[in-house]
Amino acid sequence: MMENDKVGYKSARLQSLDETDKQTVNVWQQIGAKEPSAEANDVMRQNDNVGYMAATQMLADEVPTVNVWKQIGVQEPSDAAQQAMKRSDDAGYKSRLQLLAQKPFKPTSVWQ
Repeated sequence: MMENDKVGYKSARLQSLDETDKQTVNVWQQIGAKEPSAEANDVMRQNDNVGYMAATQMLADEVPTVNVWKQIGVQEPSDAAQQAMKRSDDAGYKSRLQLLAQKPFKPTSVWQ
């Protein structure tokens, strides 16, 4: 029985495969890309920099207003309307009184 133990599965000496100091083969390094976990961490960090967790940004204190009417060189409609109403008031019933030329009053009589 002892002889059978030396040859079978109970053999005294273990035989190992070629165990040299090789680094494990990484497919991602072979193709020149980042590992998926590192790439996912980068994407999450980029999302944090853009989304609601991003640093607070101050807007400009005063935003310049763009006036279309000044750009095209035309009077603003509200100003034009005010001037039109003033001209209407100057010529209509609100206009200032104009006295007619005063002539000496001669009473006329029907009996003459």
